[in-house]
Amino acid sequence: MSSTPGTRSAERVAAQRGGRGGAGATAAIAAICAITVLAALVAGCGAAGGQGTGPVASTAPTAWAVSPSPAPSSSGAAPASPAPASPAPSAATASYPPILIDAPAPGGMLPSPGRVMGTADVFEAQLRLQVLDGRRNVLIDLPVQATCGTGCRGTFDVTVRYTIPSAGWGTLRVFDLSAKDGTPVDVSEYPVWLTPTD
Repeated sequence: MSSTPGTRSAERVAAQRGGRGGAGATAAIAAICAITVLAALVAGCGAAGGQGTGPVASTAPTAWAVSPSPAPSSSGAAPASPAPASPAPSAATASYPPILIDAPAPGGMLPSPGRVMGTADVFEAQLRLQVLDGRRNVLIDLPVQATCGTGCRGTFDVTVRYTIPSAGWGTLRVFDLSAKDGTPVDVSEYPVWLTPTD
């Protein structure tokens, strides 16, 4: 059966439209494939920690950018956090020995005559001071009265005079006497450089 001119025109239009429709479907399929491949590349880069060679860089954090968690203890308990540092004691709460020498400093010079100064909180503000030579022979032994005692801290400032043949190391010693048996208590001593009297 032969086609009429109108039928042939309709078939040509349909064929042209069909061709264009097929090309459009092919382009859509290609676009979907490209998106699928791109998504796979992005997922692969993220799983590799951003080390892939694909065209899209991963925004996932790398392993070194995350702080490691502390390892749990063998008991399974959470690790204890470090205790905060205790504050330094203030001058008002600092602990001092019953007798404290301020001058001369340990290893300093104590000439004859020389001054010995310090603070004390001892019974009835009474203490004793000694200067010993290098062989620990007592050169002087004298009583000292502080400005306050028995529960309050007083000061003392005394001048000492001793006699030695030549300069050398000695010992400055301060102490209280036990009310029970008179033995030295609260002893504080350190080396000083002794010089002969001018």
